[in-house]
Amino acid sequence: MNFLQKENFFYKSLILSTLGFLFFIPIETFAGKSSLPAGKNSPFSSSNDTTAPDAPNLLVNTSDSNNSTPTFTGNAEPNSKVTLIFYSGSTVTSSVKTTASKKGAFTVTSSTLEDGQYSVKATSTDSAGNLSQKSSSISITIDTTAPDTPISLATSSATTNNSTPTITGNAEPSSKVSLFIDSSLLGTTTADTKGAFSFTPSSAIEDGTYS
Repeated sequence: MNFLQKENFFYKSLILSTLGFLFFIPIETFAGKSSLPAGKNSPFSSSNDTTAPDAPNLLVNTSDSNNSTPTFTGNAEPNSKVTLIFYSGSTVTSSVKTTASKKGAFTVTSSTLEDGQYSVKATSTDSAGNLSQKSSSISITIDTTAPDTPISLATSSATTNNSTPTITGNAEPSSKVSLFIDSSLLGTTTADTKGAFSFTPSSAIEDGTYS
């Protein structure tokens, strides 16, 4: 008979020459307890998780375009580490990390982004270190530069008997234009894709001289 030692445990090996089998029979250890081979109830048992989590989804930018540190929400595997990646074209410009809640929801605010257009994708990493595929991308625009002042303001005539005169002008294309009489807001309109706008008051303007 042979004796094998491993981790302060002794095993007695018994070879049955007729059948060619090798049996390990637990015997008393130094502590006086029966030793066990590694298995379900053994302290040497372990699990192996190699399955990647699903890609994050429902990614949304909750901020206006003039906010250079936009906030995003989404969903990922519960308690996973979430990374948002910002691209300008195919170039990675920055990234930001957070942790999904136990229900999978996450909220994260980016570092300061320069004006421009970006695509944003997200990944998640589980507790075993498995990395998900990238999420579908969303597009965002950062624009913190004020537009030029509207120009070419005009009415059909400087003096008119029309109490709801149409006012025309030019501004940044697709921008929102606010018109004032002296310091009071007259109304708002939106410039077209070439910058032209036209506005007619919905209420009559009292007689007088205005700027």
